[in-house]
Amino acid sequence: MDVKENQSVKDRIIEFIMFKNISVRAFENAIGVANGYFSHLVATPKTKIIQQILLKFPELNRIWLLTGEGEMLKSNLTIGGDNIIQTVEGHNNQAIINKNKYSGKFAGIPEGSQMQYLMEQNKQLLQQNQKFQEHIDRLLGIIEDMNRGK
Repeated sequence: MDVKENQSVKDRIIEFIMFKNISVRAFENAIGVANGYFSHLVATPKTKIIQQILLKFPELNRIWLLTGEGEMLKSNLTIGGDNIIQTVEGHNNQAIINKNKYSGKFAGIPEGSQMQYLMEQNKQLLQQNQKFQEHIDRLLGIIEDMNRGK
């Protein structure tokens, strides 16, 4: 999405509210501000209001909200085995692309085995994370040794 000329943070919030297909009042209630807050807002909302919006609507892209750059919604790519899972947060729009085949959620995994698959993927990621942390610790030790040698 291109940056829209002269669009304010308030304009982008209203655009997001319309995208979510909720009322401004429901949005105001969700983030804990008084009804009519946005109709009386002249400038950018205070930082604590922005933080509350991002907390209540985690799918909203912070960069887009503040600058207008990028896409309105966050997009995640998760790679596991031969599968690439792309999720647009906050929606049920999830696609798994398996060896260039587009299919539904958990492509090729029997419905009863999905939790086991996810647990195994999680275990593998935790093991990789531990190895990376060991490498980082080793490199930090080398750097400390080099700094002592100065």
